[in-house]
Amino acid sequence: MNSLGKKASTNLLQASETTQSYSSDSLCPICLNPLLAILEEEQIAIAMDSPAYAVEDLGVTRLSQRWQCGHIFCRRELRRLLFLSLL
Repeated sequence: MNSLGKKASTNLLQASETTQSYSSDSLCPICLNPLLAILEEEQIAIAMDSPAYAVEDLGVTRLSQRWQCGHIFCRRELRRLLFLSLL
């Protein structure tokens, strides 16, 4: 796992934490999917023997370092956006 995966995994959020921080209809600012739908997708994928995406790309994460914005993002889209910015 790369450094991005290690840092992001420390900020994984569960549905209860997401609904406490944001309303139940909050969207990922990148992909515009509802955060709760992203979390449901993560639960289903983990229950499957062969999920469609890598576990590191499932769920949502908060950018919570002092120098970061503190917003919640879809992990898959955030990782994709960061990867594209490195190209």
